[in-house]
Amino acid sequence: HPNPNPNPNPHPHANPNQAEEPDFHAVVFTQYDAMQRTLVAAIKAASRSGGELSAAGKAPALRIFEFNQKTAPTTRHKRIAEFQNSSAPGGRVFVFTVATAAVGITLTAATRVYLMEPAFDPSCEVQIAGRIHRLGQSKGVLIKKFAFRDSIDENVCKLHDEIRAGRIAIVGGQIPPAGIHLLAPPPAPPPAPPRPNPFMQAR
Repeated sequence: HPNPNPNPNPHPHANPNQAEEPDFHAVVFTQYDAMQRTLVAAIKAASRSGGELSAAGKAPALRIFEFNQKTAPTTRHKRIAEFQNSSAPGGRVFVFTVATAAVGITLTAATRVYLMEPAFDPSCEVQIAGRIHRLGQSKGVLIKKFAFRDSIDENVCKLHDEIRAGRIAIVGGQIPPAGIHLLAPPPAPPPAPPRPNPFMQAR
């Protein structure tokens, strides 16, 4: 799938002011493996000395966690446990793909959630939020969803509006024809007729 984010540095502002909240925990979700790798690389670069997410010596260095479908289960559990450990100082960011984080994960240590693109089925977004809003969550949670202008994201948001209005229903994970039509790009306009060449006109 092509990169849905035209921004060359597509990291969310997971750490707008680490001096005020040095031990924040943020979770970033994307549907695309390529985007997940791009996000991890961008956040690592921004967290280095002088970077936008650098603590500048005012707090412990930002820790970045991630795994994908190839990560062994034991490694996944270890990284989740480290992320959930609120007794250790320092900010943490966990970057997932939706496919790897949909089942069996509890991330109640997080207070910020970033969805890098809208899901086709809005119930998937609810399920993602459920990773954080579970029994044991005692803090307020910021959830921010991104949608990119002039991309399929705009049509997905329109689909969500139709679903909320009850005009379209997704059953068994299947998008009905009306929803598919809404997601499809508009047909290209017909080509303009050729303009007459004045030099070829009969005299």
